[in-house]
Amino acid sequence: MKVNTHSQDSANLFVYFYFNRNDPEKIRQIVPAHIKYWKTANPKDYSGGPFRDRTGGLISFAASNLEEATKIILNDPFIQEDLIEQKWIKEWILD
Repeated sequence: MKVNTHSQDSANLFVYFYFNRNDPEKIRQIVPAHIKYWKTANPKDYSGGPFRDRTGGLISFAASNLEEATKIILNDPFIQEDLIEQKWIKEWILD
C-alpha cells in the first residue's frame, strides 16, 4: 500500500468505498488487473487496499472534482467486469 501526505495545494481528496459481488472465483481472476489499474493510473495521494475479509476495499486519492474522481473509478476493472455490489465515493476533508 502506498501512502502519500495530502497537502493544502493539491486537488480534493476522495474516498472510494466498495463491496464486491459474491463471485470469489471471478474476483480472484480480476484482482491482478484491478491492482495494475490503480498502480498505473497512479492518482495523486493514492492509498488503498482490500478489507481483511476480502469483501471489498477502500481507496483514497486526489482529483480535481467529483467528475474526475468518478471517471477514474469507472475505469477500474472491478467496475468494468460488474464485480461491485455496492460503492460510494465521497469527498473527504482532513483537518
